[in-house]
Amino acid sequence: MNFYLEITNLILSKQIQSKEELHKTKVKLCKKYKIDVIPSDSEILARLPEDFSEEDKEFAVSILRKKSMRTMPTW
Repeated sequence: MNFYLEITNLILSKQIQSKEELHKTKVKLCKKYKIDVIPSDSEILARLPEDFSEEDKEFAVSILRKKSMRTMPTW
C-alpha cells in the first residue's frame, strides 16, 4: 500500500473528518512511508481512483478542498 491509497482509504472510511485530522494523518503517513515533503491536498485529490462513487468523491473533495465555499447571504 502506498501513501495516496492509504490516505484516500482513511478519508473514504470517514476516519478523517476534518482538516486538522487530515494534516495529522498526512504527517504520520509521510513518516511511515519516508516521504520528505508532505503532499498537498490537491495532489491527493488528483490521485483519487476513478472507480469511486460520486458520493465518495464528494466527501473526499469536501475534506481536501483548499478553502470552504462561502454561500451568498439570504437577507
